[in-house]
Amino acid sequence: MKTREGQDASTGGEVRTQMARRLRGRRGQSILEYLVIITVVVIAIFSIKEGVQGNMNDLYNKAKEKTAGAETALGNLKTEQNETP
Repeated sequence: MKTREGQDASTGGEVRTQMARRLRGRRGQSILEYLVIITVVVIAIFSIKEGVQGNMNDLYNKAKEKTAGAETALGNLKTEQNETP
């Protein structure tokens, strides 16, 4: 039996058909694997973001408190210098 390409179906044509089916299946499997990996990476990024965001807020608030304290100390120092004759 001959295929459209003129090859015997029991040799090259059949093998090509089977290989094409396997490749299509693997391609779909590869895409699915990539999607799973991307999903895991995105979930990890969002998890890390939440932890870092909390730490950054704490750091910002501490820096804000310290600069406010320094501003108050400098204001008191200027006031003392103005009061001294």
